[in-house]
Amino acid sequence: MSQTCPECHKPLAQFSVTCDNCGWDLVESARSGSRANRGAASNGTASNGAVVNGVAHDELLTGFDLHYSAASESIERGDFKGAQMRINRALQEATNQQACEATALRGYAFLKAKEFKEAEAACSESIKTGWSESRVYAWRAAARAEQKRYHDAMDDIQIAIAQANGDEGPYLAMAKAFVGKAKSLYGQLLAANPSDNDALWQRGWVYMQANMEDKAARDFKNCLKQDATQGWAWIGLGRIAGGAGDFDQAIKLTTKALVSADASIQRAAYFDRARAWARLDGAEACHEDLEQVERLAEESIDQRLQLAQSRLDLRLYSSCISDCDSLLRQAPGYMPATLLRGVALSRLGQHRAALKDLSAFVHSFPEHANALTERARVLTDLDETDRALADLSIAIRVCPTSVAVNLERARTFLARKQFESAIVSVERALALAPNNAEAHQVAGRIRYAENDYQSAVDEFTRAIDLAASLEDKAENLFLRGTTLYEVGQFELAGGDFESASSLRTSHAGTWIWAAAVAARLENWSQAIQSLQRAIACRPGSARQYMQLGRPVAEKAVAFFTKQIERGHEDVQTVRSRGLAHQFLGHAKQAIADFNVALEVVPDDLETRVRRGQQFQKSGDHHAAVDDFSYVVHRDKVHHLVRFYRALSLFALDRIPQASSDILKAIELDPRQARYHVLRGEIVMREGRTTRAIRCFDRAIALDPQNSAARRLKANALVELNEPNLALTEFSRAIELNPDSAEAHFGKGQLLLKSGRFEEASRDFEKGIMKNPKSLRSYLGKASALIGMGDFRETVLWLTKSLHQFKVGPDLAEILMKRGRAFFKMGLAAYAINDFTACKKMLKEANPDLAATARFARALAFIQKADYESAKRDLAILSKSHSEKFLTIPELNEWLASRNGAPPAEVFLPDRMQKMPKPKVVRPAKKLKHTGEEWKAEHPFDTWVLRVDNEEFGPVPKNTLDRWVEQGRVTAGMKIVRGDWPRWKHAEKIYRDLLENHS
Repeated sequence: MSQTCPECHKPLAQFSVTCDNCGWDLVESARSGSRANRGAASNGTASNGAVVNGVAHDELLTGFDLHYSAASESIERGDFKGAQMRINRALQEATNQQACEATALRGYAFLKAKEFKEAEAACSESIKTGWSESRVYAWRAAARAEQKRYHDAMDDIQIAIAQANGDEGPYLAMAKAFVGKAKSLYGQLLAANPSDNDALWQRGWVYMQANMEDKAARDFKNCLKQDATQGWAWIGLGRIAGGAGDFDQAIKLTTKALVSADASIQRAAYFDRARAWARLDGAEACHEDLEQVERLAEESIDQRLQLAQSRLDLRLYSSCISDCDSLLRQAPGYMPATLLRGVALSRLGQHRAALKDLSAFVHSFPEHANALTERARVLTDLDETDRALADLSIAIRVCPTSVAVNLERARTFLARKQFESAIVSVERALALAPNNAEAHQVAGRIRYAENDYQSAVDEFTRAIDLAASLEDKAENLFLRGTTLYEVGQFELAGGDFESASSLRTSHAGTWIWAAAVAARLENWSQAIQSLQRAIACRPGSARQYMQLGRPVAEKAVAFFTKQIERGHEDVQTVRSRGLAHQFLGHAKQAIADFNVALEVVPDDLETRVRRGQQFQKSGDHHAAVDDFSYVVHRDKVHHLVRFYRALSLFALDRIPQASSDILKAIELDPRQARYHVLRGEIVMREGRTTRAIRCFDRAIALDPQNSAARRLKANALVELNEPNLALTEFSRAIELNPDSAEAHFGKGQLLLKSGRFEEASRDFEKGIMKNPKSLRSYLGKASALIGMGDFRETVLWLTKSLHQFKVGPDLAEILMKRGRAFFKMGLAAYAINDFTACKKMLKEANPDLAATARFARALAFIQKADYESAKRDLAILSKSHSEKFLTIPELNEWLASRNGAPPAEVFLPDRMQKMPKPKVVRPAKKLKHTGEEWKAEHPFDTWVLRVDNEEFGPVPKNTLDRWVEQGRVTAGMKIVRGDWPRWKHAEKIYRDLLENHS
């Protein structure tokens, strides 16, 4: 096999990387563009001999540039030792990016010096630290080929070709040279020893990488005839099958490689099998194979980075982020992991976090085209399109023939509504890659934005045909469906939405559009069912979808009611009205309709499922289990009903039965993310926290937008004492569902424990806004305020929260917290009132907490110097709870003499913090009407006065009366009592203020 020079086209010796005729050098041709980019355009310097602003170029160069340039000149002169010395000097003054580039150049210097092992090591080091240019892979390929490892060399050269962005000519020439050289070498080896299995599979590997599948398969099969345990041969056959689209066969062949004891073979086999499972939509099996790869990777940074990259390629974004987090803990500042994490965060829509990682990488590698393109994508999503185009300008200069860069430019111009520029960019991408599905999708989006719907449909159709994965196919079907809807082709649109929903069942948007189509076609039952599926996909968006679907459901109720009134009281009509009532939350009406339908057709399984759902929602889990069990006994493969039954069994604390049901549901359909979420909750209840995290990870892999899975995973990480990881997961859960009160509370708790009180307070406040009845969030915010030492704000805030809770255990806990704050302020009387009320409320419901309140009251009595009352409380506790309060004897002993310092639990402040009073704003006047009818019993006899933006209190009514008489309160000021949800004007309570006002 001959090789010619790409410049003068004269023949070259096989595997030569230079031309003696014209002086062409493969490495220099690959390197020249990159070195040129380090000139004036990037750092303000000019080429040698130039003058910039009157300053000679050499004076503008950094120390690194001078040594790097000198090293390059030494290589050109053939002084490779001198080059290595210069590179060592350059490394002393190098940034991260410069160090990677210099290490790569050292690899080239070793290569030219024929020190091939050292060349391979230097290139590998440069690649590992993030300098993954085509030329560096080519240099390492050359070094490996010189060591007669052509199979490894071909792996490298394929990467170089893939990353060449249209400039792959020199690398293709190298590949041809490698194939010829390998054929000659392995031919000689096999002639000498026909049973040389290593020569057989390695030659087969070279043929496979050169797309010579028939010859590769022949060599692999001949190898396996002699040794059926040669794993690389099985892997090679599996890759050939996968390349032909036969993924089932690829899985079978790759599985046979696992008989090998070689960890590297096992790792490659699991990798390949995971990819095949992903193409067959086998998410569960894919996840399990990647877990095996993780186990085999151990602590190797290279292998774990490869695992993270594979998870990114397979769209397992959350797992990729976890891998990168782990890598960065092991190797802080490891830039390749930072880049990968940034890309994964971007794909999950976590733009701010992604921007932080991508910017950190670009800071180290300012001309990395892929990183710039990814950052531009994020900036566009954040509506910072000027910055995005600036990044893309650099990227297009570095890689003018990059499909990805041109596509991102098209997206950015589309976001700016600059449609002509967007079309120009996408057409460039299509010229470079006519069969790129993503390019056709972007073209479709542009045409849709221009209202050219027919062209948009054509582009989306092409994208559907070219889609490489089921997820991509579903997205393009969804986009074509929305376009068809716009032109009134509702039936065709409905067909696309139906197909899309079958491919990705957890995409709520598809179900929303399907509901819109059904409503247009007046298929009310289908519309309601589609809306309910959307809510099942995104429970956190239920309120939004309910609002969207309410008009549809109300029209459906009216339509079916008229049908029934006209005598069409058939089962289907009654059942359909029940579905509409169910959507609207009319539980009684829905159950009544379902009952009527089931009286006529008791075996209507779907109606039983619906009635069971209503029982479940209303908290009647026993009735729900009965309905679901009826269905399961008649349809044992109905996985959704098993899931519903597992939910009710879990609520009834029947854990073994719930576990059995959810495992069967997962077996029947492993692609449902919510099944894995429930499985995780169940195993958490069983105390298997690590296993629960694996369940939540699988749910996230199936549905990266699943907020509940992330929140529950965070809770599990808290159990495993991984607060930093848990905090990250809570933050991601909140980004996906800002309405999740539980996620805000969980994040607040972690921040509270780490002493970040202000941040914790904000998260608790957000949790309360989402769920005003969340006791834990109220207590958490109070703890955060106390942590900041703001006791007055604590008691004010808790007083204004009392109205949220009825008399009972929840209110008692609020009073317990407020009493402790009063105690810390030295306001013993106020604290005693709260502890007393708490004790009374909990006497029957929670004797232990009531005892705690009594003990706290005893300490408050001591603070007030009411020692006899304190002794009485301690005496009662000695009889009933002596084991709980071990310091009672010590307290009694101190109370008997009161000599020396009191026990640590006794808090005696230097001075009592008096409640501030409002200023006197009018003459004092005796009240005629004190508003006695407004007085309440403690704890609600606590009042707060608002004057402009300042609040005073909480104080009892008699104190507030004095403020009014002293002229501190006027009409127009506002007052709230502990049990009032809203403020009232002061003159509403004190009528005398109206006279003063007039």
